[in-house]
Amino acid sequence: MKRLILALVVTIGLCYLLLRVVDVPFAEVRDEVTARMQNLRLLPLLGAFLIYASTYVARGFRLGLLLPGRQRLVHLTAVAARHNLLNLVLPMRSGEASLPWMLRREAGVPWAQGAAALVLARVLDMTGLAFWACVGLAWYGLGSGPGEQVQSAARGVLLTLVLGLLVMRPVASWAAGRLTGRASWIGFVRNVAELVAGLSPGRLAGALFVSLLTWCATYAVYWLLIGTLADPGGDAIAQELAGVDFARSLVGTTGLHMTSVLPVNTVGGAGVWEGAWVAGYTLLAGLEQNAALISGIVAHLCNLVFLAVLGALGYALRGTGRAQRLQSVETSARSSTEGDADLMLSARSVAAPRLSATAESSSRSS
Repeated sequence: MKRLILALVVTIGLCYLLLRVVDVPFAEVRDEVTARMQNLRLLPLLGAFLIYASTYVARGFRLGLLLPGRQRLVHLTAVAARHNLLNLVLPMRSGEASLPWMLRREAGVPWAQGAAALVLARVLDMTGLAFWACVGLAWYGLGSGPGEQVQSAARGVLLTLVLGLLVMRPVASWAAGRLTGRASWIGFVRNVAELVAGLSPGRLAGALFVSLLTWCATYAVYWLLIGTLADPGGDAIAQELAGVDFARSLVGTTGLHMTSVLPVNTVGGAGVWEGAWVAGYTLLAGLEQNAALISGIVAHLCNLVFLAVLGALGYALRGTGRAQRLQSVETSARSSTEGDADLMLSARSVAAPRLSATAESSSRSS
C-alpha cells in the first residue's frame, strides 16, 4: 500500500512538473492529443503493433536460452507478455518479481533460477540499449554539448558491459565454488553465478544476439508510432514529426529506454515516460517541444493499448505452462513407475535361479 501511495504521488507530481516545464495548458494538451488519436495513420500503427508483438516472442526465446532444460516457446512468450505488463502497471518496479514467480508456479523452475535469469536478462537489455544508443548517436552525428556527453557516456557503458559479458562465465565459474555463507544475498549471488557458469558460450552469445534484435525492433516500434502522426503537408506538429528519420528516433527514444532500467517507476509509467521522451527528443534530437510532448503522450497511449492486448493474450495462454508442468510431472511419475517395475523384474530374475537352486539341493538331500 505504501508503494502504491508513493507511486501515485510521484506520478501526479511528475505530470504536473512536465506541464509546467513545457508551459502548455492541460486542456489544450488534452484536446490536441484527442484529435491526434482520432486521426492516426493505420498502416504504421498496425506495423508498430506487429513488430511490438514480435519482441515478446524474441524475449520468450531468450528466456528459453537462459533457463536450463527445455521450455515451450509459447508459454515463455506468454510469461514475457504478462511480466512486461505487470512491470509497467505495478508501482515501483514491483512487477519484476512476477517473472520468477510465474516460472516457478507454471513451469516448475526454481525461484533462484528464475531470479538469476531475470538479472542476466536485464544485463543483456542494458547492453542492447547502450549498443543502439551508440549507433544512433554516431549515425545522427551530434556535435558538441549534451549530445557529445551522452555519446561518451553511452560508449563507456557499452564498453563496460561488453567486457563484463566476456569475463562473465569464467568469473561466475570461479565465484560459484567460493561463495559460502547463509546470508540471503550470498545465496542469491551464488545462484546467479551458477546459472551463468552453466550456460554454454553459444547460448550466451545467442541471448545477446536476440537482445540486440529485440531492442532494434523496439526502437522501430516508436519510430513507426511517430509516423502515425507525421504528415509533410499537415500542420506544424505533423510537419515537424515528418522530419524524424530512424537515426533521429534512435537518439530521441534513448531517453525513454533509459527509464526502463531504473529501479523506480510510476503507475503505468505516467510522467516518467513523457518526461524522458520530451527530454530525449528536445535536448538530443532537436525536436520542437510541443511536438515532442504530443507525440510522447500519443506513443504512450498506443503502447498501453499494445500492452493490454498482448498481456491479455499472455493470460489466455498461461494454461500452456501448467499443462507443460503437469506433463513433466506425469512423465516423471511414469518414469518412476516404469523404473520400479524394471527393478521388480530384475529382482525376480535374480531371485528365481537362487530359489530353484535351493529347491534342487533340498530334493537331493532328501
